[in-house]
Order: sequence, then structure tokens, then C-alpha cells
Amino acid sequence: MWSVGCILGEMINGKAIFPGTSTLNQVERILELLGHPKPLDILSMNSSLAPNIISSIVLKKNRTFKTFFPKASHDAIDLLRKLLEFNPSKRLTADQALKHQYVKQFSDHDKEGEDIYMLKGVPTKFTTPMDDNRKFAIKDYRDKLYE
Repeated sequence: MWSVGCILGEMINGKAIFPGTSTLNQVERILELLGHPKPLDILSMNSSLAPNIISSIVLKKNRTFKTFFPKASHDAIDLLRKLLEFNPSKRLTADQALKHQYVKQFSDHDKEGEDIYMLKGVPTKFTTPMDDNRKFAIKDYRDKLYE
């Protein structure tokens, strides 16, 4: 759902919303908009690197959603705020997002039914094939992608 928020923001702004020159720079750009996460939200990331990276960043500027997304409507900003949450358990689910005021006109929950939102045979917990807490060579990422 974080990715959906990023894509929506990119559609509204017409460009990448967190274009970083490095991982650290990208995190800085995210923090400029969202501010520093609370300790429990950092823990929810399940990353041993996250606390060190986030605590090392000193924000030079803070931006509001309205200034960050100047072309966005009130409803669009509300949806973006609810999708761009650090803590995955606080983010909207797909079903909740489809019921949000900004997109509900495009969804007909009665016709679609509940199982439209459920992928058959997909495990409820998805794990990536690579350890997010370890840096790999570009070749390793590429090989895993095509595997």
C-alpha cells in the first residue's frame, strides 16, 4: 500500500515524489514529508538498520502534504497521508483504500464482492527472497530479480 501511495503521489505531481541520489538521501526526502517516525513505528519496519539510519538524519526542512502535493485535492491528500504511513499496520488496506472518498466512485463493492480483494492461493505473509538488512551487489539483485 506504501507503493500505491507513492504511485498516486507521482501521478498527482507528474514526477517521482522521493527521488533519492542514494538510499540515505531517499530516506531524508521521505522524512522531510513525514517527519521522524515514533519508536514503535521504527520497530514495525523489522529492520536492524532502520533505527540507526533514521536517527542519524537531521532534517533541514519540513514540508506539509499541501505544499508537497500542491495540485492535490483535500481527499487526495487524505488518502496519501493514510497510505504513506511508516507503520504498515497503520496504513490503509486495499479494501479500506477502495472505500476511501477519493476512489470510492470507481469501486462497486456490492458487485465486486469480498473475494475480489483476496488473492486465492497467495500466502497472507509475503517474504522477500533477499535479506533487507544486508547490502548485495547489483549483480545479486539482478540475478534474484530474473530468477
